[in-house]
Amino acid sequence: MTQTYAAQQSTESTPTRLAHRINPWQAIAVGVVLSGLVNLALYLIGQLAGATFLVAGESGSDEVTAGMILLFSTVPLAVGTALAVLLASWWTWVLRTAQVIGAALALATIAGIFAAEAGTGTAIALTVMHVVVAVAVVLPLEVVRRSPRHNRRAE
Repeated sequence: MTQTYAAQQSTESTPTRLAHRINPWQAIAVGVVLSGLVNLALYLIGQLAGATFLVAGESGSDEVTAGMILLFSTVPLAVGTALAVLLASWWTWVLRTAQVIGAALALATIAGIFAAEAGTGTAIALTVMHVVVAVAVVLPLEVVRRSPRHNRRAE
């Protein structure tokens, strides 16, 4: 029994459709760029709302800058997801594992925000930024995981 093209398209999910249109490196690039841009926007919104972005630590108060936001929102994400895609050439299970570990690390480091005694506005903005990075780990790797190259069921 064959399905028509329209019926098949309506049953496919968005990540599956995207996986057929973009390659893994494009998915990673989009995730990294969007993570950086969204977190910079959150930083600006936080500043407009009165967040100081001062974080008190053992050595005094440190200011979280836009450059730090951009660096920490993109570099670990790019390195981790690229490494996962490279390893997935041999072991496809690495993609799902990287999604879980990457998202867990992004979310677990939220505890450091509260341990460092940041103001309420700063804590809220930084927490949301960590959630953005967690999402930016999971979604691009899901697109890669569903691509015909990495999905054994699609072949």
